[in-house]
Amino acid sequence: MGLFSAVKNAVDKLGGSSTVRLASPDPHAVEVSVDHLSVHTAGGLIILVTSPAGAQILSEVARSGEPAQLRGPQTTVHLSPTTKEQRPVHDPKKGWAIPLSPAERETLSQLNAEPGDYEISESLAVSVEPTPEES
Repeated sequence: MGLFSAVKNAVDKLGGSSTVRLASPDPHAVEVSVDHLSVHTAGGLIILVTSPAGAQILSEVARSGEPAQLRGPQTTVHLSPTTKEQRPVHDPKKGWAIPLSPAERETLSQLNAEPGDYEISESLAVSVEPTPEES
């Protein structure tokens, strides 16, 4: 049993079905390589930092409505569409598991690939950084 599953099971046992579930990676998620990907937090905000090409991939993943595993040079992000409230989880070995609500998927599907900072929701943002060739 992995860390995500163990934590999820413990939370379920403690709080039953009335608690907010923890997000977990979908084992059937499509794996996509991203040239630049990192994750930072600020309070309750998760910030995905990527390149313009990575922003296009994020937008396509959101439009597809399918789970995806984004692999960058230094981190992995598991994005899973959900209709239930879930909390994001970070595992130092497996990366981030981030749930995407229908509203977040809609906003993310329209993500601009131009460098800049974009608020997706109160808990998720994307920072698109120029690639070295563009700076």
